[in-house]
Amino acid sequence: MRLLRAKQVRKQLQFYRIVHGIEAPYAVLLDGTFLHQATKLKIPIAERLRKLLQGAELRLLVPRAVLSELEDLGEVCRPALEYARAECEVLEPKRGAAEDEAAADAIRTAVGEANASHYFVATLDDELRRDLRRVPGVPLLLLNQTVVLLETPSRASKAQTQTAEGAKSVL
Repeated sequence: MRLLRAKQVRKQLQFYRIVHGIEAPYAVLLDGTFLHQATKLKIPIAERLRKLLQGAELRLLVPRAVLSELEDLGEVCRPALEYARAECEVLEPKRGAAEDEAAADAIRTAVGEANASHYFVATLDDELRRDLRRVPGVPLLLLNQTVVLLETPSRASKAQTQTAEGAKSVL
């Protein structure tokens, strides 16, 4: 990893640790689009994520709905499905969730309104990333060609920092 990118990632991880309490071992939610693209490009996902996250321990999680989506897509997504089954833990839906929930909705449900479980989310779905940027404290991972990137903290994450700092100065 390039030095400048490593420095930026280190600062972003420090931001998420201090402001939102996200610490190692990191839990990474993988989306079907991310898995498909990474396996298509033969990217060693766990190794690249571990390197990006400064060598920290991590858990790869795949919601049950993502596995269902990959199965429905058939032979095209077979390598992604095999990787998900072999290397990732399956995240079961919460009680009361619909059994036939879409993969993106399952990820939104897992993250919730405040990312209480401190998930990183790896996805290439633009609509899902846009929705998750509105939730404070959700680190987003994406692929740019064969490089795994950590997005800069969203406005919602930074705004939460501003309100917390403002509350401290009032005391």
